[in-house]
Amino acid sequence: MNIEELKRVIRDQRDYLASLEKQKLVERDLPFNVKPYLSKPNVLAILGVRRSGKSTLGYLLIKGRNFAYVDFSDDRLVNFNDFDMLTRAFYELYGDFTHVLIDEPQYVNGWELFVNRLRKEKSVIVTGSSSTLLSGELATALTGRHVDLILFPFSLREYLAFKGVSVDLYSTRSVSIIKSELENYLRDGGFPEALSLGKRVIPSIYNDVITKDVINRYRIRDVAKFKEFANSMVKYYSTEISVRKLANLLKLSTSTVEEWLNAIQESYLVFFIKRYSRSPKQFNNQRKVYVVDPGIINYITSFSYGGLMEDVVAMHLLRRNQLEGVYYLKGEDFEVDFVDEKEKELIQVSYVSAKDEINNNELKSLMMGADVTGFSKLTLISWDLEDDLEIEGKKVRVIPMWKYLLTT
Repeated sequence: MNIEELKRVIRDQRDYLASLEKQKLVERDLPFNVKPYLSKPNVLAILGVRRSGKSTLGYLLIKGRNFAYVDFSDDRLVNFNDFDMLTRAFYELYGDFTHVLIDEPQYVNGWELFVNRLRKEKSVIVTGSSSTLLSGELATALTGRHVDLILFPFSLREYLAFKGVSVDLYSTRSVSIIKSELENYLRDGGFPEALSLGKRVIPSIYNDVITKDVINRYRIRDVAKFKEFANSMVKYYSTEISVRKLANLLKLSTSTVEEWLNAIQESYLVFFIKRYSRSPKQFNNQRKVYVVDPGIINYITSFSYGGLMEDVVAMHLLRRNQLEGVYYLKGEDFEVDFVDEKEKELIQVSYVSAKDEINNNELKSLMMGADVTGFSKLTLISWDLEDDLEIEGKKVRVIPMWKYLLTT
C-alpha cells in the first residue's frame, strides 16, 4: 500500500464517521466528565462490548475539532505496520491536527508505540472491545497518562432519550410512559443498533462478540463447546456460579473453565461480581454472573422480571462505578443482592408493587447485612412501590426501579 491508497482508505473511513450525523445520536450519560482529558496531550481509552457506541461517542467528543481518524478493523488495513506513512497521511489530509481517534487498534502490531508517540503532542482517543487493550507495552509506556472509560449499551435514561421520551418525575403522564418503556427496555435492551434496526440484529451482535472477541482472539479450539459454555453463562445471569460445578456439567477441566470465564469477561459480554468480604483473600472463587444487556439475555433464554431487574441494576452500578466496588453479600442464612462500597449502600431488588408483597427475608437480609458491613444506607428496589420503612431501628428506602435508574 502506498500513501495515496492509504489516504483514500482514511478518507473513506472519515466520510463514514461523518455520516453518523444523519442518524439519531444520543448524548451519552457518562459517569465522569471526560472533556478535561481531551484539552491537552493525553490518551482516553473508550472500552466496552462490541457495538455499544464507542466510535460514535469518540466522534461526538471531538466533533468540531481538527482531528484525524483511522479504523484498524478495516480489511484494507490487514497487516498494516507503516505508522510513519500513516502519520504523513494524517498531516497531508488534515494539516496540523490536534486530536486523533483510533478504532480497534489491536488488529495491527506495534500500535502501542504509535499511540505513545502521538500522545506527546496530540489528544488521542482509542476505542476497543477488550479489557486487555491497554495491557503490555502501552500500559507501561503510559503509566499515569491515560484515562479509561468503560462504555455500556444505553442506560434507561439514554434509551428514553433515543425514544424521545421526556423525563419529568413530577408529571403523571411522563411517569406512566417511563414505566411502559421500562418494560420494553427489559425486553429489547439498549444496543443502539438494535433500537435503530430492530432486535433481529441482536443475534448478530452476540455471535460477533463470541466469535471475534473471544474465540478468534484467544484461539479457542473447541468452538462448539465454548459456544455451549457462553450460552450457559447467559442463562445463569443473576445467579451464583461454581467453577467446579460448571466443569462437571460441561465436562471440562476447572482450569479450562477459569480460562474461558476470564476470556468472556474480557469481552465485556458478561461480568462476574464477587462476594463481599473485608478480607480480600476470602471468597475469591465465589461470584455471580451478570450480562451486559437485556437484549442478549432474552435472545438466549426466557424472560423473567426478577432476574432481569437484578441484571439491569447490576449494569447500572457497574456503569456508574466503572466496575469498581460492587459486590454481593452472602451469609449462612441471608443474602443481599448488591453492596455498593463507594456509596456505603446495601441493595435488594424485588419484583413487588405493594407493601404486602415484600418478602420479609429480603428485609431481614438487609438488617443482617447492615450488621456485617456497618453500612446504614439500605435500599429495596421495587417494580412499582415507593415507601420508607423502619425495621429494627434501621431505615429502608423502597424505590421503584424506574426512579432508581433515573435518579442515582
